[in-house]
Amino acid sequence: MKYFLILNTAVRSLFANKLRSFLTILGIVIGVASVVIMISIGNSASYAVTENIKSLGSNVVFLYSRPTAATNRSLTRGDLEYLKKLPYVKRAVPQINLNLNIWYGSSSENAQITATYPEFEEVRSAHPLIGRFINDADIAAANRVAVIGFNLAKNLFGSENPLGKIIRIGNFPFTVVGVLESKGGQGMGISLDDSCIIPFSTAELRITGNDQIDLISIEAESEAVVRPLVEEIDIYLMKKYKISSDNDKFYMIMSQEDILSTAESITSILTILLAGIASISLIVGGIGIMNIMLVSVTERTREIGIRKAVGAKKKDILMQFLVEAVILCFFGGIIGIVLGIAGSHLIAYYGNWVPVISLSSILLAFGFSAFVGLFFGLYPAYRAANLNPIEALRYE
Repeated sequence: MKYFLILNTAVRSLFANKLRSFLTILGIVIGVASVVIMISIGNSASYAVTENIKSLGSNVVFLYSRPTAATNRSLTRGDLEYLKKLPYVKRAVPQINLNLNIWYGSSSENAQITATYPEFEEVRSAHPLIGRFINDADIAAANRVAVIGFNLAKNLFGSENPLGKIIRIGNFPFTVVGVLESKGGQGMGISLDDSCIIPFSTAELRITGNDQIDLISIEAESEAVVRPLVEEIDIYLMKKYKISSDNDKFYMIMSQEDILSTAESITSILTILLAGIASISLIVGGIGIMNIMLVSVTERTREIGIRKAVGAKKKDILMQFLVEAVILCFFGGIIGIVLGIAGSHLIAYYGNWVPVISLSSILLAFGFSAFVGLFFGLYPAYRAANLNPIEALRYE
């Protein structure tokens, strides 16, 4: 009965000052909603990146050229031919990556130019929405044809059909033969939506003038042979180029598992950072609660004196003011969670991504708001409980 009476008294006290209680709750509402929304944004980013990386397949290995200041070495056709002959390699697709301006009429876009083989379509799931992909005939004849990304096509041509149109890549004219489906980011440092794909031989003969390769995408027969494949590639390159230590390597080998692990680590740090920034508003809300509770203690000094005079103990006074602070945070937390979920869906809708709201983020936000209530309500409650009853009764 005593605890029910304390709860009832706390609720009546808060309702006696509705506007002040609402303004106090508002800080907690904003804080909790911010935490839920920020964690949701972080989780949504992690989900989008993870799904895009997984779409490449779990049996793909990426071999990058990484020239250092000490050496200008790069992967070559000889390395590509060796990889193709390995028994458990299904495909090995080279890439030359260039960053050049693409012109169509008066429109210009800076784009990632990817020179590659027809197998790139299957390895990277780069399927045309309209038109066709580059083929073996284009490679054999070093044809000046291009397949452009979805966004690039929209920026250059607008509503005009790009197929058959002539674009200029650097100083060379190319004919557009296809437009890729919209894919979004692929976790490889580029988005196919903003890229332009041309035949590998065309880049070799007409643009770069050498056989250097920037990246080789290797599709293994199965996921089980990925790790042994990575080790064999590493041993081959170290032996061929007489590399004695990891510091001398001009290449980097990454499997899908490595890329996925790195991406998850980065997005986890991002989520924690966003949640930490949002938590600041909860702390500010807690300071607001402390301020209001201190004002309440001052206003109700005579009431506290009367309650102590009729037999109320320190712990009863302490419990009443602490309960008031916790109630403020409880209702603020509930409203904040509802607004946070609604806000996460709204942002995801306009951002065109999947909202990911985890139960852990809701519990974290609610638990933190409860902690804020206890922490910032403790001092005002302690101060009220330790008032001298005689001085309290004399207070005007």
